[in-house]
Amino acid sequence: QVLTALKESGLIVAGDKHWSALLGMKPDKLMPSLDYYTELKPFYQKAKVNLNITSAQMKTGLNQRVFDVPASGAFLLTDQKEQLFELFEPDLEVITYRDPQEARKLARWYADHPADREKIIQAAHRRVTNCHLYRHRLGEILNTISY
Repeated sequence: QVLTALKESGLIVAGDKHWSALLGMKPDKLMPSLDYYTELKPFYQKAKVNLNITSAQMKTGLNQRVFDVPASGAFLLTDQKEQLFELFEPDLEVITYRDPQEARKLARWYADHPADREKIIQAAHRRVTNCHLYRHRLGEILNTISY
């Protein structure tokens, strides 16, 4: 529903051929799957707004995109998950939507307001690089098991 709501807003999807059939998208709006290590960062950086939709199976978790997009220095618009607010400051470091219409509205706003978008990009990038790298997680694990 979220992708359908954004389809007319210049949405470009990277993924396998099944996305085209699912969304009824034209081939020029569908890119092939991207290599995580070499192609994803530049893809995120080119987009004014990167959309995240957490898998329905992840009721209480966050996916990797929540960290990857800000780490790459790009803007993320993501679905609202309570766990997100334990790691990021809402409306300062992360922008969330609750439904397809809000996603469309926020995507348009941030696409059209580069200064506001840049503030979020900078704050989110700082948060990820200062708190959410693998070395931070490994440190937490080591501290937990050493007690």
